[in-house]
Amino acid sequence: MFTLPLPYKGILLSLLIVLLLLTPGLSRAETILTPQPVTGVPEAQEVGPLLGSVLVWRLNVRSGPGTHHPVLTVIHYQEVFNLTGRTADFTWLRIALADGRPGWVYAPFMNASANHLSALPIIEDIPPPLPLEPRGYVTAYRLNVRIGPSRYEPQIGLLSRGQEVTLLGRNTAGTWLEIRLANQRAGWISARYIRSEVTVDSLPIVGHAPPPPPFEFNGYVLAHRLNVRSGPGLGYRVMGWLDRQQRVRLLGRNASATWLKAALAPNYHGWVHAGYIRSEGEIMALPVVE
Repeated sequence: MFTLPLPYKGILLSLLIVLLLLTPGLSRAETILTPQPVTGVPEAQEVGPLLGSVLVWRLNVRSGPGTHHPVLTVIHYQEVFNLTGRTADFTWLRIALADGRPGWVYAPFMNASANHLSALPIIEDIPPPLPLEPRGYVTAYRLNVRIGPSRYEPQIGLLSRGQEVTLLGRNTAGTWLEIRLANQRAGWISARYIRSEVTVDSLPIVGHAPPPPPFEFNGYVLAHRLNVRSGPGLGYRVMGWLDRQQRVRLLGRNASATWLKAALAPNYHGWVHAGYIRSEGEIMALPVVE
């Protein structure tokens, strides 16, 4: 029987020990480097609505992408809206208003990232703009709106400087303009206090209903004795007088409503000072008479 010398036995034993130590290490290395099956990968998450906020103090919302489209409403600084579309050149964005209506705003005035804008669909089916009605802007600090084309007509509204109105027409002389108010009611304003891109002569002449019959009511004398004069002023001669609590029929007034024309008897009229008359109606509703 062959027997290894003792030194060779020690060397062989060392080699066996080294092999036993290295084998588990190789197994672990393979385990690390071998690709493992991927499990539990999350599904693609749905992207939420794209939002944009207003960068300017006031921003017009229009019915289409362009200033030739009419203004639907005005939105304000830092208000946030859903972005629903854009033009191909990124200059206009479509938003969803609070009431669900779509509207278009100028893109540089909205705060939204470029990546978000690129993700928006391009809107190509855009309705043509509606015909624009002539617009005007108030130049007076305060401007009365009246029921007819005259400063003696009853007042139905009040406009402020810079306020925009829709121009519907004019009177024959072009001194009064018919407008549409925000509540869709029509009224008349003096053409002198309106700035517009269109000329007054280009507006159509619109009719006005004939004035109602003269509005009359009673008045009662407050003074102990009140002079009746031939005209609206202290310079006119005294025609007679009225006693305290005497009733008279009021027929009209002067432009400043400081004097009232009264019927003293059939076919006998005179003027009395308005400060000494208690009237049953509104003095300013009386017609201005000469």
